[in-house]
Amino acid sequence: MNILDFTFNGKKLSDFECICCNFDSSSGTVEVSSGADVTLNQEKPSGSNKFNLYSTSYDEPFTLPLSICLNPCRDHDNMEMSVEQARKIQKWLSLRNKKFKINIEGYENIYWVGTFTCKQVMLNDIIIGFNLTFTANTPYALQEDKSFNIELSDTLESDIVFTSDVYGYIDADYVITVKEAGDLKFDTYYYDPDTKLYILDREFTVKNCIADEKIYVKGDTQLVTSSRTAHELGKDCNFILPRIVNTYQSDDEEVRNKIKSSLKCNVQITYNPTAMIGYGYKS
Repeated sequence: MNILDFTFNGKKLSDFECICCNFDSSSGTVEVSSGADVTLNQEKPSGSNKFNLYSTSYDEPFTLPLSICLNPCRDHDNMEMSVEQARKIQKWLSLRNKKFKINIEGYENIYWVGTFTCKQVMLNDIIIGFNLTFTANTPYALQEDKSFNIELSDTLESDIVFTSDVYGYIDADYVITVKEAGDLKFDTYYYDPDTKLYILDREFTVKNCIADEKIYVKGDTQLVTSSRTAHELGKDCNFILPRIVNTYQSDDEEVRNKIKSSLKCNVQITYNPTAMIGYGYKS
């Protein structure tokens, strides 16, 4: 895959009249190969030749080396980068933990969050570009937030359909608007592809709710709050927070969970799906 341009913190490399390059060859693009290094943790029981897999882990975050220079297709042929231009680029790339996107077809909704390191490239005391390394805070890419609304009125239960490339638990954000007074019991289920049954995962309860009260659940911080400031959640909430569970259900990435409620309510669920796209430099 060839990269000519990228976006960092909302600005494009091309906004600075620059392009990705390779200072070691005549190529005007950077070629990278996809992949993610995963460590398989295995143990062999005594007297057996079978290695049992007990866990997997990512050892390093995603990193991407890049080189940039002035775009030779500009109106003038001078490839010397002025001190002022270099300072502007370094100021831009010195931002920490910002969104980084590769500007190529098919990757419009995929991004990483991370930080650049930046080194000047000199030729005969002239700045001709930079060697960069982008380091993300995850070993894989992310997708733009997805949100959907569910009304639990008559049946008090509903399937939810979502996508994510990583199996396991997804701590989503929930806004539960209770439509009647009472004790809320909000259960989440995941679909077991082996038994073809829905399995109970979490039982989230909040007692003493009133009509039109909003219960906010933040998945990343594991916090629960209420729109009713007088509601003593420390006594009324069990803090077993709902979550989405991703199991292998089909090749088209359609995953199903189920939610059930003891009270009529509207539910907004927002989550940040992953994208199993990791890159390593191909020299």
